[in-house]
Amino acid sequence: MVKNNALYSAVCLIIIIAYPAFSDPGRFAGMGDLTLLFQDDFNRLDLYDFAGVSAGFFRNDTVSSVGLRGSFLRERWQNDSLVYVSIGQAVPEQLLEYAPLEAASFYEVIPEFDLTPCEVVYSSRKASETYNMFGQIEKPTAWGVRIGYSQMSREDMRAEETDRLRTPSVYVVYGRPVSSMFDFGMTLDAFYGAYGSADGNENISFFPFGGGVGIAYHTDRIKVGVNADYHYPIFSYSGPYGDERFNGHALSPILGAVVTLQNIIWATVVDVKWVNLAGSSDGEPLGDLDIMAYSARSQVLFTRSIARFACMAQYAYNQPRYTNEGASDPWFETSYINYAVAGGAGIDLQVFRAGVEASYQYGQTDDHVYDDQVNSSDIGVKGGTEFNPFQNLFLRTGYLYHRFDPDLDDIIDESDNITTNTLTAGFGVNISEHTRVDCAYNYKMTDYGAVPFYTDEEVTDHIVFLYLKHTLVSQEY
Repeated sequence: MVKNNALYSAVCLIIIIAYPAFSDPGRFAGMGDLTLLFQDDFNRLDLYDFAGVSAGFFRNDTVSSVGLRGSFLRERWQNDSLVYVSIGQAVPEQLLEYAPLEAASFYEVIPEFDLTPCEVVYSSRKASETYNMFGQIEKPTAWGVRIGYSQMSREDMRAEETDRLRTPSVYVVYGRPVSSMFDFGMTLDAFYGAYGSADGNENISFFPFGGGVGIAYHTDRIKVGVNADYHYPIFSYSGPYGDERFNGHALSPILGAVVTLQNIIWATVVDVKWVNLAGSSDGEPLGDLDIMAYSARSQVLFTRSIARFACMAQYAYNQPRYTNEGASDPWFETSYINYAVAGGAGIDLQVFRAGVEASYQYGQTDDHVYDDQVNSSDIGVKGGTEFNPFQNLFLRTGYLYHRFDPDLDDIIDESDNITTNTLTAGFGVNISEHTRVDCAYNYKMTDYGAVPFYTDEEVTDHIVFLYLKHTLVSQEY
């Protein structure tokens, strides 16, 4: 079960905010993760990529394409003699959002690697009306599908044991215009997370399936979209102490807006999540888990001649509450609050791009059962360049620095900062007029300072990113 103390809360905050995310496989992972200053596939300031509004998919891009993206990670904990090997993103975001608290006893010791899932990505777009072979009009549509498989293993070198987490996934999105100013969109998605312990005594599965619908209003300058997602999470655990099952409902409305002026793009999204899961153990009622969460994020990109400036602000609140069957007081009730601001400046000379971004995050965890509070802060600086020496070749390099303070001064007297340094490098090649490939390599070093149980621990990561995209040419383009 979950341990309700200051140290556990700090570990949760480490999992939530200590790791930088790479939005576009290959390119940004090679040039220092400059996602605020530059846009690319999977990282556009629009209703679909930024806000997650399904109706924004129709205007997200203009061409059909097929692609392959993925990542590989090997992380070694020197003193603990642990080795993590991850192929793709085996811990999806929805797992952390919808999983019941019983899963935390396992997931608290699994780092959340922000990797690119291994997926085949296909999109089909018809930007205008066409006629089929029977002379019938086919309306403009856009739809896409992503089918993927990821897995992660944790090897204990001392005990010579290995446990694994496997995650196949599927995602389908469809969009079309319903009038000259309104678009409609819908999504269907599911993944299956299956964990098996090395000794075979514990098995965990998680299966949240669902989808969403959305509608968007657009003009040349303003785009506004609303989306509503529904999922039915199913979590099950079997082990030496019995079997447990949680299932229920998860609802998430989203409101997004994008304002485009001559030199400015301003995107904003507000997201609310409500989760209710009922638990049972060997057929007997176990209790209910309720999660209430909401977040808001706003990002601005300003371009003028060769100069680029960007800023971002974000607020997130998450409060899970677990009540045992027949009990009036909750067994677990904790709120997680996170503030973040970031900014950056860069240049774009067509053959040379460079930039610097900085971020600050503040986290607060309030344990309402034990009346404990833990604060934390995270300071990040990153820089990167992309050089185009020849017409079809791009060379990239970058550096990221993060200093995370979990504020454990009430437990120890020494510095408890966790420092991460990441070196990035990569390249991109236009193989043909319609095909490109991007590769990147990251070398990450983490120093846990005087954090309890991790003192003098040395953690190193080797991460590889790959992205291959082929544009499908059709007559209508």
